Amino acid sequence: MRERPFSLGVRPVVSPSAPASFARALARGVAILLLVTAAIGATVGQAFAQPPGRVNGTVKDEDDNPIKGATVTAQNPSVGLSYTASTDEKGR
Repeated sequence: MRERPFSLGVRPVVSPSAPASFARALARGVAILLLVTAAIGATVGQAFAQPPGRVNGTVKDEDDNPIKGATVTAQNPSVGLSYTASTDEKGR
């Protein structure tokens, strides 16, 4: 009669469903990583954004009189933007 090998009744650590549960855990981890990356990416642009600026002053002639209707243009060539406005009766 053949003897049975000694066993402590310990089951193997890896179960037959381990590959499927590992794949689910990996997919869950990747999904969480993507969500965190998207959340960080959405806020980084706002962190480095410049607040709206303001340019003020008075357009005057050589006699120090305000010029009504003068055209003033502010340009930012690095991003290709410009803003044009006309002065009021006080030259602003």
